[in-house]
Amino acid sequence: MKKNYINVVYTIILSIVAAAIWEKLLSKTFDNLVTYVFSYGNRFIQWISDLAYSRIAEGVYVNVAYYIFIVIVSCILGVFTIIIWNLDYTNKDTSNKEKDIFNRKSKCIFRCVIGIFYISFLMFLLATNFINDNITKTTNNIEIISPYISEEQYKLINSKFHTIKSKDDYENLYVILRGYAVQYDIELK
Repeated sequence: MKKNYINVVYTIILSIVAAAIWEKLLSKTFDNLVTYVFSYGNRFIQWISDLAYSRIAEGVYVNVAYYIFIVIVSCILGVFTIIIWNLDYTNKDTSNKEKDIFNRKSKCIFRCVIGIFYISFLMFLLATNFINDNITKTTNNIEIISPYISEEQYKLINSKFHTIKSKDDYENLYVILRGYAVQYDIELK
């Protein structure tokens, strides 16, 4: 019974020492590491966002050859996926367990690669759709307000549209468009 009390006391003392070490030494280092990682993550996300909005200024983004390539590769990978998913890797010979493990690992790796490919393809399609929708919406809204503004203002808005480099530029353009819409009681799309 006394031995259990000693173990409990040792555990409490060890916990206190570990907590003190964490608080004095590791906590600040971990906080700095997390802050560093998140700051680069935010910069990466901002870069991707700015890239998408800068593509809006380029006009409608259609790359037929790329789409055809993606469709062909998707079809080929789809056929391989169906084949791999339906293969039976169970080895009837119990003496060769190493080969069975290798085949299961290969199948798992192939499934992961296929999953990553399909997720990447989906992200590409969503990004392209987002860009094209915003291009159409913005050019339509510029044309909606064009009869109510001067030729010089129209050229300035078009220039701002074609020089978008970031989300902030895009939002600033929309502030201008909404300002004209409110001023002339126009409904934008």
